[in-house]
Amino acid sequence: MLAKSASTTLYPLMFKPTYQGEIEGELTLTNVANGTVHKFKLSGTGLKPLPQETVTLRCHARQRSSHTVYVHNPSERRKTFQAFTDMDCIVGLHEVVIEGGISVPYSALIPLL
Repeated sequence: MLAKSASTTLYPLMFKPTYQGEIEGELTLTNVANGTVHKFKLSGTGLKPLPQETVTLRCHARQRSSHTVYVHNPSERRKTFQAFTDMDCIVGLHEVVIEGGISVPYSALIPLL
């Protein structure tokens, strides 16, 4: 990166935590011409990802129904996703394993009640 003398230069920096919680680090920029070192303390908070969408299911009593959503794994590695609902009448797999960079369908069944 080239930063001209007596000017401000933007340095793009992305915070992409891999876990939840407080994360601290340090950025060191060194002027190769004269050896001047500039250190910056960095800190951030990794938060749980927000839901990508909200699903509203409309079902009729005593009629079986199902619903499919697509679950995307944005990482480069295989990940296991856990399914959770606060509605005990919905039936589906508890976990789904997804290879990196792809989306797969996840189906849930609302049985006869």
